[in-house]
Amino acid sequence: MLGNAECGTVTASATEITCSLKHFAAAGSWDVQVIDNNGLSIIADGTAKIDVTLSVTSISPNNNLNMLGGEVITITGTGFDADTSATTVKFPSDSTDCNVESATPTEIKCKIAGFD
Repeated sequence: MLGNAECGTVTASATEITCSLKHFAAAGSWDVQVIDNNGLSIIADGTAKIDVTLSVTSISPNNNLNMLGGEVITITGTGFDADTSATTVKFPSDSTDCNVESATPTEIKCKIAGFD
């Protein structure tokens, strides 16, 4: 497991474990978690964290938005958290909220509350 992303396919040898994630992990600095059949974590203290970056590749629509709000915008990229309660979108120019309606590791849909 890496952050909020579980492994799909796992292969292992005496000295190495390879995990193919089911989906991208959310952005952040994550401890790697390896849990044995008894539910015990078997990672040594001091093991390096893995950093996952947030990347936005597009926002649509990105112009001519209704100043009163109500429009749904789609943000695509990687590193998003699929948990909508853990995801916040704001416009930095005036702190306008964009209320998250749905989220996946690669897409967020939010409704603009209205610009100040």
